[in-house]
Amino acid sequence: MRMVSTAWIVQALLAGAVVALTCCTAGAGSIVYVDDDAPPGGDGTSWATAFRFLQDGLAFAAVPQHGVTEVRVAQGTYIPDRDEANPGGTGDQHATFHLITGVAVMGGYRGIAGAKASPNDRDIIAFETILSGDSDGPQEITHVVTGSGVQSSAVLDGVSVRYGAAVDGLLNATNGRGSIPE
Repeated sequence: MRMVSTAWIVQALLAGAVVALTCCTAGAGSIVYVDDDAPPGGDGTSWATAFRFLQDGLAFAAVPQHGVTEVRVAQGTYIPDRDEANPGGTGDQHATFHLITGVAVMGGYRGIAGAKASPNDRDIIAFETILSGDSDGPQEITHVVTGSGVQSSAVLDGVSVRYGAAVDGLLNATNGRGSIPE
């Protein structure tokens, strides 16, 4: 009978544990953080390094290789024509926050504004996250949020949408405030 060293057994067990851990966490997805109070140049991997603009967070989440399943958005106001390259906006009235199949966009987080509290505190009333079509330009953004072309696994939760211009199924403008007149 051949003797096997205990060091080899420990190495084999640890290697198996690493493979199992990698297997189980890779499918779990990752979280991207967005906070309009974050410093410029964030990579979205934590509240401390959050993206400042929701468009940047959504662009990162849209790349399947990143494995993003959730975008957490801190309190504040986010406008679709703004990103790190265009912090003052592009003036594009057709800019939109496009939802992504398999990704939950979750608003209502405290974010980094409350230094003595957890940025993961979530209260959609106290920490209101606003997606706004008010671009401070000559016209409002037409569609603040777009969900066309995505499956039901795309989620938008805990946000207020304001100053968008809704259109009906015939692409006729309604009352310009995101609701059809009565």
